Amino acid sequence: MGQDDLANKLENIKVKIIRPRIEKRLIFKLAGNLIVNGCDFFKQMTDSQAHNATRNI
Repeated sequence: MGQDDLANKLENIKVKIIRPRIEKRLIFKLAGNLIVNGCDFFKQMTDSQAHNATRNI
C-alpha cells in the first residue's frame, strides 16, 4: 500500500467522522438560537397581550 492510498483513506475517514460532527454542532447551535429567540418572542408577545388585556379592564 502506497502513501497516497493511506492519505486517501485518512481523508475519507476525516470526511466521514469530522464533518458530520461539525454539522451536528452547527445544527444544535442553530436549534438552540431558534429556541431562545422563540422564547423571547413569546415572552414579549405575552407581555404586550397582558398589558393590553389589563388596560382594557
